[in-house]
This record gives sequence, structure tokens and C-alpha cells, in this order.
Amino acid sequence: MKKLKNAVKIGIVIAILAVLLCGSVYADDIYDAKQRQQELEQELADSQSKLDELRALVANAQQEVAQIDGQIAEVEQIITDYQTQSDQKQSEIEELQKQIEQKQTEIDAEYDAMSKRIKFMYENMSNSYVEVFFTSESFADALNKIQYQLDLTNYDRQQMEKIKEMQAEIVKKKEQVQAEKDAIEELKQAQVGQKAVLDEMLAVKAEALSEAQSAEAIQAEQNAYIAGLVAEQKAVVDQLVKEYEERRRQELQDQGIDAGGYVPTAGSFLWPLPQPYDSRWISSWFGWRDDPFGGGYTSYHSGIDIGAPLNTPIFAVMDGQVVLSADGWNGGCGNYTVIYHGGGLYTEYMHQNIRAVSVGQYVVQGEVIGYVGTTGSSTGYHLHIGTVISDHGFDYTQRVDPGPYLGLY
Repeated sequence: MKKLKNAVKIGIVIAILAVLLCGSVYADDIYDAKQRQQELEQELADSQSKLDELRALVANAQQEVAQIDGQIAEVEQIITDYQTQSDQKQSEIEELQKQIEQKQTEIDAEYDAMSKRIKFMYENMSNSYVEVFFTSESFADALNKIQYQLDLTNYDRQQMEKIKEMQAEIVKKKEQVQAEKDAIEELKQAQVGQKAVLDEMLAVKAEALSEAQSAEAIQAEQNAYIAGLVAEQKAVVDQLVKEYEERRRQELQDQGIDAGGYVPTAGSFLWPLPQPYDSRWISSWFGWRDDPFGGGYTSYHSGIDIGAPLNTPIFAVMDGQVVLSADGWNGGCGNYTVIYHGGGLYTEYMHQNIRAVSVGQYVVQGEVIGYVGTTGSSTGYHLHIGTVISDHGFDYTQRVDPGPYLGLY
């Protein structure tokens, strides 16, 4: 990356030195430098677009991280809830164990008492009601003994049923204990699963944000580097334009022409078309180019072509007087208008569909003088704007590059 940066910087320096060493600066030099500037600006735009995309990805990653943080909190709460439930169930198991032990103690006591009663009856009382009658002192005594025996039998039967119920309750509670133990085991397994999910979320969070931020940082560095190249190249263009204007001014002064009246500073022309048809719509620059009609030839283009739809209004770039306005072929110019601005400066507007001004008419900067077309020698809808500087009337052989006056370089 550093080698590439150094190579580009060296290239810019060499380009400047080459121009300075070779002497005079020409429009082609400015054009080439401007083309390089536009290429760098496009690279910067592409880099900025990529940086914006990466910043959006970082923002999305941060949103995802925030969502993951929320999910992590939910998972952590689930794990806490599982632990709470496990603790509660363990307490319930311990309580059930106590109840089982208590019931077992009651059963043992009841069983022991019943065993003693049965043993006493077996040892001291006859099971024969006839024997009771004959051994009793009276009938009432016999009835009392029989009733006592019946009462004990019923009581023991009831006690047996009670013991059975208590035994059944113990079995039920033991089943509950086992169910609670099974539930605790399930909670533990769920806890393990949720912890695994939590670990995965944390890993995704760290990776997603780290990758996005790393890519953003790299692209931001590249963006800053290209922006620096654009600034450097713009400085090159500005220097070339300055030298070009100084050379052109001197040439005109050498010819005895007062340059002060018609060599405006860069950008003093109004752009001849409305938005959005700005410099991005330039289809052909001033100077040598591949012939638009093909055949493998080159031709010298004496102006700048700006693409625009049919009947887009055309503005006068400065105040002036219309000195030529005609329909027809006009040597390939098509429907054609020329405006004189004083001091030997003329501007020409070719290939119009409709002219809106006439010869002798005075126009002000920004006034509509016609509408875009494709008349004359043209391959599509566009405006050809040219600049002529002449001290002996309009002379198409004295065409110069309108680029500096339009603020293009």
C-alpha cells in the first residue's frame, strides 16, 4: 500500500516537472491533468460510497449487537429462572421426604399398636361367641365382651384401611419426588443448552462487530489517501491553469490585443445549460479526439460538447450582442448563434434545435438564446460551446479552449 502511494505521488511530481521543464502550458496539458483529477474524484466517490456502505454495515452490526445483548440478557434470565426452579423443586423434594418419613413413623406406630391389640386379643379373648356366653357371668357381661371384641375388630379394620391409605400416600409422594428429580434434571439440561446458546451469541457478537469495524477502518484510510491525491491533483490543475492564462495573456499582448477585456478569470462564464446538465454531461472536450463518425480517424474538436435532452434551454454565458444567428447546415454547425462580449471575445452555440435570438439583439448573462438539438454535423442531442478570441472581427480560425472560462480547469 505504501509503495503504491509513493508511486502515485512520484507520478504527480513527474507530471508537474515535465510540464515545467518543457516550457509552455497548453490546453491539452490542462485537459490531461483535469482528466486525472476527475478520475481521482471518481475513485474518491467510489471509495466514499464503499465507506458509506461499510459504515452502514457497522451500524447494522451495532444494532445486531444491541439485539444480541438483549437476547443474552433474556437467556441469562432463563438460566437464572431455571436455577430458581431447581432450587424450589429441591426444597419441595426435601419437604416431601420429611412428609414421607413422618407418614412412615405414623404407620409404624399404628402398626405396632394394632399388632399389640391383636396379640392381646389372641392371648386373652376367645374368638367364639358361644364360648363367651358360657364363660360370662351374665348375659349382659357376654354382650359387653362380644361388643368389645367387635369394636376392636372394626377399629383394627379401620386402622388397616388408614395404614393402606398412608402407604398409598407415601407411594404417591415418592412418585412426586421422582417427578421433581426428573424435572430438575431437565432444568439442568436446559440450563446447559442455554449456556451454549449464550456462548455462541457472545462469539457472534465479537466477530460481527470486529470484522465490520476493521473493514471500515481500512476503507476510511484508503478514502483519506485518495482525498489527499485529489487535493494534490487539484493543486496541479490550478497551477497549470494559472500558467496557461498567463501564457495566453502574453501571447495576445504580443499580438497587440488588449487581453484585459476578454480573458476572464477561471469560472467567470455562466454554465450554458440548466441543472442537472453540468460538467458530468460533457461528452467531448476541446482538442484532438477520435472522430465521432468512426473510421479510425482523429479530428480536432474546437469546443466542448455537453449532452442534454432535446429542447433543453441554452443560456448566454455573459452579456453581449448577437452577431450571427442562422438556421441550416452552416458548415456542420447546424442552427448556430454567435455572441460578441467585447474586447475581441466571442462565444458560439452550435447544433441548436430552435434559435431564440436574432442578429443585433443584445442579451444578458443567463438569458435563453436557444434550445438543444442535433442539427448540422452531430451524432446526438448536445450543445457545442466554443470560444473565439480575435481583434479583427469574428474569425473561427481563432477558436480557443472554453474550459478555463467555464471553470472546468
